[in-house]
Amino acid sequence: MERSGSTRKRKPTPKAAENSGTRGKSERSASRGRNQAPAPAPVPKPEARSASRGRKPAATPKGRKSKSPVIELKFAVDDAVMTKYPGTSLFYPSKVVYVRPEDREYDILFENGKTFTLPSSYVKAEIKKKTE
Repeated sequence: MERSGSTRKRKPTPKAAENSGTRGKSERSASRGRNQAPAPAPVPKPEARSASRGRKPAATPKGRKSKSPVIELKFAVDDAVMTKYPGTSLFYPSKVVYVRPEDREYDILFENGKTFTLPSSYVKAEIKKKTE
C-alpha cells in the first residue's frame, strides 16, 4: 500500500480537548515527571584578603636586578676572545669593546662588524696569538 502525501492525524485525547481552548500551564511539568532537585544553599562569600595574599613583599621591584656585589670579570676592554654568537651555538673570534661588571655583561664586536651586549657566560676563552 502506498501513501500518497496524506498524513495521519491523531485523535485528541479527552484531557487535551478540555485544555485546547485554555492557555494555562499544562499538567506536564518542565522536568517531564522527574523530581526536581532542591535549590542549592547559597555559598558564603570568602573574606576579603589582603593585596599580598599572605606573601612577603618582594625585596626589589619587578624587572630590576638586586644590588649584588660587583664581580670582577675575566676579560678587559680590547681583549681578543671567542664568543658565542647570539641565536646559534657557535663561537666566533671577537673583541671586547665595553665591560659592564654590575650586569656581568660585555659589549662584543664580532669580525663581521656587529656589536652585541652579551652575558659573561657567552664569552669563553681569550685568543692567544701564536709566536714564531
